[in-house]
Amino acid sequence: MHSWKLQEITLKEVRKQKFRVAVLPVGSTEAHGLHVPYGSDALHTTAIAERVCETATRMKARVVLLPTIPYGVQGNTMGFPLNLNVRQSTLDTVVVDIVESLEYHGIRKFVII
Repeated sequence: MHSWKLQEITLKEVRKQKFRVAVLPVGSTEAHGLHVPYGSDALHTTAIAERVCETATRMKARVVLLPTIPYGVQGNTMGFPLNLNVRQSTLDTVVVDIVESLEYHGIRKFVII
């Protein structure tokens, strides 16, 4: 369990942590040729975000890692099978809604990867 990973902690832990910074990884689900998995973007941004949060926590920052958004704007690559596309306005709305939720809970600093 990681004390900074929202998906792994309980309400009790969240109340104790009093987070001040939220990190939101975003990565598309799309083809990357024949040798790289569709989830590469989300896997990479999640790995980077995890390292950021782990390091920040060691430095006594009160940072929380949010669940990764695994969708992106893929309109120009829809010719590849199973590329998953959301409209830019949809992605923007999801991110804004998440930020507004966090602001409601007192988090005013955000990192989007």
